[in-house]
Amino acid sequence: MLVDGSYQPPRALGRVPAMDAWEAALTERGGALFPASAALLAGDRLPNIEQQVVLVRNGLDVRFWNTLTIVGKIEARGAFIALVPVPDLQAVIVEDISGMAIDRLATGLLEAHSIDEGGIPDQGIGGHDEMWFAARDLAFGPEAYPDVEPQPGLAREDVTRYLPEVSEEIEQILSFIANVLIIEFRAEIGFAETQAVLTTPGLFGERAADAALGAEIVGRIRTDEEIHVRSLSLHLGELSNVTFRTLEGGTIAGSK
Repeated sequence: MLVDGSYQPPRALGRVPAMDAWEAALTERGGALFPASAALLAGDRLPNIEQQVVLVRNGLDVRFWNTLTIVGKIEARGAFIALVPVPDLQAVIVEDISGMAIDRLATGLLEAHSIDEGGIPDQGIGGHDEMWFAARDLAFGPEAYPDVEPQPGLAREDVTRYLPEVSEEIEQILSFIANVLIIEFRAEIGFAETQAVLTTPGLFGERAADAALGAEIVGRIRTDEEIHVRSLSLHLGELSNVTFRTLEGGTIAGSK
């Protein structure tokens, strides 16, 4: 917490000023953050807020419990982000990237993102996964319903090569960054809806205050995710502003 009582995400003390500097440098080079937003995922989501409220109000709240549980377990999987292999980008980029954020992917940035999501359980450091379980238990009480696992096959594997001009490992890291950004956008929409349900007047009865605290926890998760969206947009913005060496000995603009 900051001195004024507002929430400050963990691991933000160094990341935020660094991103300020990287963004300023990108602008000076004529670049910009990658222009993407959650509007990419516009469309109907079911159940919507009103439908979810009806289900909870009529005793069919196990689905909402399951949703909070599954989201927490998916967040825990985010710990793998630190294990993603990052190839030598400088070897395939014409410009000097030593002062860019993309040169720090393997030396702290992906690790910080992964700790936010899944913590470091071996060291007793919790992440968003534990925060989701706490929000769920505040709204319903511990062990209100049996545990549940995410269904298999939530992640779709696409083996199509979209960037044959570069090596597969380079394409994989570019695709990974873009896909994580889409996941963050999807999360933002779902998390906002969760807060709306948790703060619906009269929905959680005598647990209303606890449910509201759960909504505040979800709000803090959303604040953490803002850093992730900003960081991923920065990475893609930098990658769009450089020139890649192709496998055939030529070059191709990152924007392409």
